[in-house]
Amino acid sequence: MNPFTRLVERVSPRQLEYLLAVVEAQGVAAAARRLGVAPATISRSLHSLEHRLDATLLEPMSRPPRLTQQGEIAVQMARRALQFLDAIPREVGAVEALEGGVLTVMTLPSLAERVVARAALRFRAEHPGVALRITAPERPVPHYLDLAVESGAADLAVTELTYRPERLAVVDLGMDEYVGMLPPGTAVPPSGVMSLGEFLEHGLVVGPYWANSAAARRVRALHPELDSLTIARTDFRDMVVHLVLTGLGCGLATDRATLARSLGAEIVTLRPAVQRRIGVLYRPQHVSTAARTFADLLQQG
Repeated sequence: MNPFTRLVERVSPRQLEYLLAVVEAQGVAAAARRLGVAPATISRSLHSLEHRLDATLLEPMSRPPRLTQQGEIAVQMARRALQFLDAIPREVGAVEALEGGVLTVMTLPSLAERVVARAALRFRAEHPGVALRITAPERPVPHYLDLAVESGAADLAVTELTYRPERLAVVDLGMDEYVGMLPPGTAVPPSGVMSLGEFLEHGLVVGPYWANSAAARRVRALHPELDSLTIARTDFRDMVVHLVLTGLGCGLATDRATLARSLGAEIVTLRPAVQRRIGVLYRPQHVSTAARTFADLLQQG
């Protein structure tokens, strides 16, 4: 065990303060006068400190007191320990006042750019002292975001609301509607509206989050033959747009629709609509000021 660990675990801040006072005032009596306590109080504290550390800190009978080698180390560590303890209220206060700390937001990639990015921009503009960490789940499963918030790996999550987690608070952000992407030059109705069945006849291209998504459940409920209509699956989310552009098939999009249209894809509104409910999850008993503020920004849109 190193000296710093021994100090933190086995002694009190008052003992460290008395040790430093004796060293700086060059004696017990002078330190007692400076601190307004009896010399015997400081002497007892020093003896107790040496006993707890199992070390001699001051040379016996030395006038003024001289530190032993162990005492030199203890004094260095004491100064560091007291500085650390003094900083705790300041750092905690900075986090509460949104002047410091880190906010970790986990989100589905399909919600990162269109939903989370806007809130992130406003949050950073209003609270530049708080570092933002925006992450994606390690596995392409919405339920993984619930677990990340429950475990404390994320302060809050922006995800699909497929059910209501028992131990988490939920902020409903409303419905999010998918549009259809079709290869460039595909004939689409003048209204820009296409039936879901006709759309799927082009062959569906899906990405890594599709299998466990609310959209997949919705489409499968309307078209039980969905698996036979799915012609390509990719582990690369961005590749769905490019596969559609090559003419391979059709794809569903929310945040990628603007990009797909700019690259030449045909975009259609689907009927019946393919939608998902989205929202924010956080731990109600452990929500930070930063997390509450970010959730409010998400609600404002």
